[in-house]
Amino acid sequence: MSEDTYFGCGMERKYVLAGVVILLIVLISAVTAILAVTLRSAPTVIRVEPENEGKLAVGDTFVVNVTVENCVNVIGVQVDLRYDPTVLNATNIVEGPFLPSFRQTMPLIDRSSNNDTLPRSAGVYLADSLRGSGNGTDANGKGVLLTVTFKVVGQGSTELQLFSYDPTKASSIEGTYLENRNLNNILPELHNGSYGGSS
Repeated sequence: MSEDTYFGCGMERKYVLAGVVILLIVLISAVTAILAVTLRSAPTVIRVEPENEGKLAVGDTFVVNVTVENCVNVIGVQVDLRYDPTVLNATNIVEGPFLPSFRQTMPLIDRSSNNDTLPRSAGVYLADSLRGSGNGTDANGKGVLLTVTFKVVGQGSTELQLFSYDPTKASSIEGTYLENRNLNNILPELHNGSYGGSS
């Protein structure tokens, strides 16, 4: 084999190898872009877990978590959870570990529904924000926002309703939503729970 032929084969191999490397880079970039778009387009969801709690005896207690999924660049959250006070009473309300796992928080937890048309015990209200929200890490991903212990106080059943936020009511402090660094509201999909139905 002449030197020219050998040199030509070596150059061909280099071009083929370069083409394969470029193709791999393009494929990896395309897959990464598709995954990023998919993750961005996934809706933010706040839900009550477990979704259904079967009927218990009066005096018994049970625990539910309010969780978030697909959270992106969030600095604050408000949860407004409503229920029938003739059936249940919220006896303990604890901030969940999700937001504090990013940095220190400023939670405001109240059993009040903040609604004059409802009895004071008819709702659980949590407003929670990351301290020093102008810098540091925003909240991303999924986790527990709030844990509530309920005591059964009467017969019957009730929805554990995540009350939706109405952005048209500028002065309203009711409803469930998240807030990002630019102080824009994120309205999540809400998945309610229930107590006392068929499990």
